[in-house]
Parts: sequence; structure tokens; C-alpha cells
Amino acid sequence: MDGMPSPATAVQPVCDLGGAGGTVPAALLGLRHGGVIRRFMRDHGVDRARAEALFVETLKWLWLARRSRNVRPAGLVLSMHPEMLGIDEMWHAMLLFTR
Repeated sequence: MDGMPSPATAVQPVCDLGGAGGTVPAALLGLRHGGVIRRFMRDHGVDRARAEALFVETLKWLWLARRSRNVRPAGLVLSMHPEMLGIDEMWHAMLLFTR
């Protein structure tokens, strides 16, 4: 999870995606699921601030993936990279913990 932004920079009220045609709704970025966050903390040995930051980054990623189905700027390629391991792990925690 070394490639992830620090919690202080990762949690933003709005993420400007410019060419993607919009911004992540602030209400979405305000969501938290305490159970997912606690499980991620336990399973990955991170503190709450780090788990919450990764939760928000995962919400941004999921929003972008969904948004790109309708609006895909030229050159936009969505794929996971090693630097995004924390997002991938949080996404798995979300899948395993929720219905």
C-alpha cells in the first residue's frame, strides 16, 4: 500500500475529474461503512485514518469505473497497477463484508 496518498491528502470533499465530465459527488465521498473499515484495519494492520483514506480512494475508483461506461475521454484507460494495491484490497474487503 506504499503507493497510496497519505490520509491527509487522500480525503477530499470533491475529486475533479476534468475530462471525465464531472466530479465525484461529495455525498458519496462522505460515506463510511464502519464494519468494512474495522475489518480492513484488522486484516491489514493499518490505523483508522489509513483505512478511511483507502475507503474514500476506493469510492473514487468505483465512481470513475462506473462513470467511464457513459463518458470516456480519449486516452482514458482504467486498470489496476501495483501502486493501487490498497484500493484493490479495500474493494475486496467491501465485497467480502457487504451483500
